[in-house]
Amino acid sequence: MRRIILFAATCIMLAACTKSEINAPAFKKGQAVTISASAGMSESTKVTGTDDGSKINFKWEEGDKVLVKVGEASSEFTIKVGSISTDGKSADFEGTMPAEGSSYDVQYPVPSDPDPLKIQTYVEGGIASGLMQFGATGCTTPIVKLKAKTAILQLNLYTISATGGEVGDPINIGGGITKIEFVYNMADGDLYDNLVIDPGVVLETSEDKAKPFYMVVRTGVKYKGISVYAGTTPDKSSPNLNSKTFEAGTCINMPAIKVYDVVTCLAEGTRVTMADGSVKKVENIMEGDNVRTFDHEAGCISSAKVCLAYKGENKVRSLDLTFASGKKLSIVGTHDLLLENTRKYVRINSGNVASFVGKRFYNAESGSWDKLVSYANGTPVDYYCIYSAKHLNCIAEGMLSCPDDVDFNLNVYELDANLKADATQLEADIAKYGICDIARDFPEFAQYQSQMEDLGCKYVYIAIGKGLIPESYVETMKSYWIGK
Repeated sequence: MRRIILFAATCIMLAACTKSEINAPAFKKGQAVTISASAGMSESTKVTGTDDGSKINFKWEEGDKVLVKVGEASSEFTIKVGSISTDGKSADFEGTMPAEGSSYDVQYPVPSDPDPLKIQTYVEGGIASGLMQFGATGCTTPIVKLKAKTAILQLNLYTISATGGEVGDPINIGGGITKIEFVYNMADGDLYDNLVIDPGVVLETSEDKAKPFYMVVRTGVKYKGISVYAGTTPDKSSPNLNSKTFEAGTCINMPAIKVYDVVTCLAEGTRVTMADGSVKKVENIMEGDNVRTFDHEAGCISSAKVCLAYKGENKVRSLDLTFASGKKLSIVGTHDLLLENTRKYVRINSGNVASFVGKRFYNAESGSWDKLVSYANGTPVDYYCIYSAKHLNCIAEGMLSCPDDVDFNLNVYELDANLKADATQLEADIAKYGICDIARDFPEFAQYQSQMEDLGCKYVYIAIGKGLIPESYVETMKSYWIGK
């Protein structure tokens, strides 16, 4: 491609391109042009960050593209092979002008999504390439200096272990952190930027060994909160950012945030009621076994096969619950029971259990509400989790319960006094929000259609619409559940 020089090769690098250089000769539509682009980012990033969060390095990479705009017309310019400078901060981009004019805008990255910050992917030690937004406006020379339009948040996470292990032992929380969610308070509803993380990232149980996570965030928008997810369970954390200013091109190093070692299961030895009325210890239950459940759409005790069962990797300290009837249930981490006040499944763990003392939960054995009278921390035990097909719940030590990472599927129901879902309301919700069909909505996962139906994911759109889970859960669902 023939290189067109608009100005002499001795042209001095501009601090930024502006619309003041309007004396430049006009270029023509389709004219081949080479633009030399750099980003002098002393406190910003495209790729990697420093340990103290003070600045992040910007480097062009082979395959990068920029978008060149003339008015509303635009075209992609591709990086010229071998043109990246030694320090990686400048490179040449080749393309053709999309329209006639004397000035143009440049932006990076070339947008593939209307909101490229909504879903980000965790990269060990830095930022996924192509996430941070840069731009230059009113350029008239082939030498362009881009400025950042976003900021970087360095989140430093460490865990508080419930396993009873030695301090400093690395903890794989709940199968791994799966997502960090940054929430903005918008006039027309909350806005989320999400950092998606493959399960398996390990945290230390020491604040001075907190693991850094870099996340691209917006500027000029009011901050609301941060949530760290293990599986689908959020551990809400809202550090004080009142003294922080989210300025474009800056890296904001956050104080260390505690994340709790989250698991969602029943302690070894817990007796689960089987379909025939007998009981079996949870550790002896296999996938395909039939357990007694509650079918909320029919409004009655029913039964279903166990579609998913697993044992935890480490021993974890139990939380032992005692009810007025004398029933005793030992849970591990966070587990759900059906609460009388709201007729919703609520998550109970060592952090909130005190607030539930005196409240009543559904005793499926007696068919009545049973008051939680006391609790105590137990000893480290093995733990097991079971999911019943479509109903998701089971009867453990007589109490109706379900794992906390699927409770939203059951909480879409509006239950009456007999725990039957309001059919009219459910039909209205389906009409408003729709049904999730794996084969239709995610054809690449069509082979898991039956499995996902068993896990109740057909109501995921209703749960999102009602605010029970964030919209980004669909991505989490695909990475966390599909194929398990």
